[in-house]
Amino acid sequence: MVLGKYKKQEVAFDRDRSMNCHILLLGESGCGKSTMAQKMMLKIVEEGGTVVTLDIHHVLDDSQILEKYRTYFRTFINTIDVYKDGIPCKILQPMQYVDGTYEKQIDVVGALTDVFGRAFNLGAIQRATLRTALSNVSRSGEYDKQGISAIGKALASIDKDVAKIVMEKIYMITNHNIFISGDWPVKEGKINIFRLSKFNLETQKAVAEMLLSYIWRRAMVSGCTGDGIYLFIDECQNLPCGKNSLLGEILSEGRKFNVNLLLATQQLMQGHPSVVQQRMAQCGLCLYFRPGAGQTRTVAKMIDPNGIREWSSVLHSLSIGEFIAVGALKIDGYSIDHPLKITSFEEQSDMKKKESPKRNTCRVRRNVFAEVEGFGF
Repeated sequence: MVLGKYKKQEVAFDRDRSMNCHILLLGESGCGKSTMAQKMMLKIVEEGGTVVTLDIHHVLDDSQILEKYRTYFRTFINTIDVYKDGIPCKILQPMQYVDGTYEKQIDVVGALTDVFGRAFNLGAIQRATLRTALSNVSRSGEYDKQGISAIGKALASIDKDVAKIVMEKIYMITNHNIFISGDWPVKEGKINIFRLSKFNLETQKAVAEMLLSYIWRRAMVSGCTGDGIYLFIDECQNLPCGKNSLLGEILSEGRKFNVNLLLATQQLMQGHPSVVQQRMAQCGLCLYFRPGAGQTRTVAKMIDPNGIREWSSVLHSLSIGEFIAVGALKIDGYSIDHPLKITSFEEQSDMKKKESPKRNTCRVRRNVFAEVEGFGF
């Protein structure tokens, strides 16, 4: 995957050599993250992969796609209008393992209870009540007829105050009937966009958590075929990233099941700085664009704890489309394991207005090995 240019030479992400294929894009608004994410998604599907994106902030609206890519981008898009059509999803149906056996129904109910519990912060008694309602819906087959609204009706039939509390917490999910019975709409080799922006923010977060949980469960049970799947999450700091969070689990275990994350954010995720840094450091490739106010030193420390002053200066001077890449990189076939300051192709051509120079293999080799011990800028 080509990232851009370093000293007039193409730099690529060496996915085969990386500890994983998770990618982080961190930087303030307007620094070039969205354009880079669009380029990466196109490259992924061109190479046979599949992208699933949760469009919460209109970041993949047609008007937001870089004009030079827009027509081509459309050929790969598969849109799911969640507000209008819901999400066809057999969430209460046992999945088939690769050995041909099936999940037990109790495990399906348990998995969905855990998803709701995380998404809506349910306590132990509330989870137990929800589990009862889910078990009733599962036995009756009402989900196939009514969708997820059947869970709200099952809770309403339980004559307990706790059932009313749970029903109120998940009201937007059940009354919008966001999940319905049907064939999973994600298409392989496409950029699958789940449009969530018409819901309020809390509902968006809950739906995002539930969608990611379902995709992750599918991957763990049945695996991902082909070149795997990339989950693009914009403003990922809005989702939990703690020790037991879903994002944390995918960051740690995603490679086993061919599930990768493409994360974009303007600010560091919530939590203790050291924990956040450890989580972000789990991405095989980190692209640090110009950071937001007050984050320069923290980001510089993430790049190189022994070169905070130097990298702070570099970060502060970054132009639109420039970033510091950290991960398994390669230039002209040579492996690079130290940070590099890279310029995207758009900035190279549109701002500097220079023709791409011819490759000079000898010069590249000299530059690469001369700077292994120093800073790549």
